[in-house]
Amino acid sequence: MLQSNNIMSDNYAREVTRQMKSTIGRIEDERQEERKAADRKRFEAQLRHLPTISLEELRIEGSTLYIIGNGFDMVHGVKSSYRSFRDFLGKNSDLRGRLELYLKADDIWSDFEGALGRINMGMMADPYVVDDMMDAAGFFDDDAGDAEYYMGLEMAADPLRSITADLDKRFRAWVESLAIGTADRPLKTLFHDDKVLCFNYTEFVEELYGVSESNVCYIHGCRRKKKDHPKEKLILGHEPGASEAEYDLIRSIKRNKSYRSQVIDMAQEGVVRLLSEYDEDLTKNSQSIIAAYGSFFKNLADVQNVVVIGHSLSPIDWDYFLEAAKNAPKAHWYFGCYGIDDLENMQRLVSILGVEYTVFRTDGISVTRLPEPEKSVGNRKR
Repeated sequence: MLQSNNIMSDNYAREVTRQMKSTIGRIEDERQEERKAADRKRFEAQLRHLPTISLEELRIEGSTLYIIGNGFDMVHGVKSSYRSFRDFLGKNSDLRGRLELYLKADDIWSDFEGALGRINMGMMADPYVVDDMMDAAGFFDDDAGDAEYYMGLEMAADPLRSITADLDKRFRAWVESLAIGTADRPLKTLFHDDKVLCFNYTEFVEELYGVSESNVCYIHGCRRKKKDHPKEKLILGHEPGASEAEYDLIRSIKRNKSYRSQVIDMAQEGVVRLLSEYDEDLTKNSQSIIAAYGSFFKNLADVQNVVVIGHSLSPIDWDYFLEAAKNAPKAHWYFGCYGIDDLENMQRLVSILGVEYTVFRTDGISVTRLPEPEKSVGNRKR
């Protein structure tokens, strides 16, 4: 009888938990819909005060620079959002677990590159953490030496080392798996074979709209493997200096200056140096990248139109837009905006660029999705 009561109690507890989760999920969904509705209202209101043109009316003639971002791929059915990268990693991925544990943003997958600039260095370089790692490495043993000291530093910094070591490989594997998800060409009246500044890692602008490879600058690298050439590095990361405040916060933590504390302070500086070296691998140095592609930008002098589509216009990439505007001083700019975030970023950007511009909406673009390929289990399909 007691066992039966316990089973009933467990079932009741599970049902209550299920109902609570369902209620919480419903409330979160409702709040999300409310936020979306408010964003749409703001989007509509701000558009009324800006120079706009419909995508259907937009015809681009003359020398053109197209600047395309991830939204370009996504409108063609490519599952290229960072949430798709999260799903590609899977729930049991060690890399995903470390990213979600050590990145401080509330939702790291909504702005993954920005989140990479908000790594919780304190979880690795806090003096109390360093103390524990030095102890675990055996540095405070009587016969300890330099080996134990550096082992302690490496143990403290290992979470970021493992992120930088694994991210490049897993990110490339995901990018190489991406495929076009529609037979439609919703932008065929917009594109002609001209210069493209591509922020995507995929070559889909060539495949979809017949743009010549020689006209495309893959500013952050391209996944395409060329015969007898090594694979290009895919550049992913945050803006320089994004982590400096975190380092300053770590150094501000003070303890009583016993001998052990003085040793730990010195070790903490060593951990911070290691972290900054690993963090460098997660930093996107736009000025160095621009210098590497200097010839592309210098050949924009005759450009009459700049068409931006599928780009969030995040400040992390503004240096590239500034360089394009500087080298194409006669161009009129056309900004495709999907929602309020794009629009507000655009308004801030054009105030810096000082260019004439027109806005066109991209939130109304729809395509017919191709059916998902069947997954194979062994030699069978299901």
